[in-house]
Amino acid sequence: MADMGCTPRLLSGSRGVWRTRRHQHGCRSDSVQRKFVSEPNDVSARVVGGTGTITLETKMRARMGILLLPALLAGLSACGNEAPQQVAQQEVPAKVEVKIAQSDLGPILVDQSGRTLYAFTKDENKSSACDADCIAVWPALTAQSTVDAKDGADTNLLSQIEESSQAVYGKWPLYYYVGDQVPGDVNGQGVDEEWFAIAPDGKLVKKAE
Repeated sequence: MADMGCTPRLLSGSRGVWRTRRHQHGCRSDSVQRKFVSEPNDVSARVVGGTGTITLETKMRARMGILLLPALLAGLSACGNEAPQQVAQQEVPAKVEVKIAQSDLGPILVDQSGRTLYAFTKDENKSSACDADCIAVWPALTAQSTVDAKDGADTNLLSQIEESSQAVYGKWPLYYYVGDQVPGDVNGQGVDEEWFAIAPDGKLVKKAE
């Protein structure tokens, strides 16, 4: 009877599997198992040794992961670059108006929506001394084209700073205050004893609220 110890044999099952078993009776002792999967559309092969298993399918998946990694990183980078673009800058209107409105401080200068306009006592010669941190709290009133005087405001007192298009009334560049929520609020009045509403004649309103 022939020695079956070194002879490959076909195992039963849905897959055709050729396997060489450990050699016996004087055969080589370094066993290697080879497996071939013959199912349709299934490309898979592996070599099994005494210390581990390396599969062709695993290698292919690893290579695909390496190939896809740059595309994944590029996608994440693109998403990261979109964040700064989503921060909208303050829109500068083409045209603004200033007018006089009644308030708890008396008649004061406001914009076309009724929001209070303020002057900064550190400004001189129609020039703004408000830096970036200051502007974040006291946004400037600016216009792309012109600033018009309405309802009691004096046209002769109106001008603009050429470099920034900020509106000026009398000698005072004009600002909003972020603490004012609705038209008529005068929450910026007297802040740090440097910010004040403006009277129709261009003078500062020093009256407390």
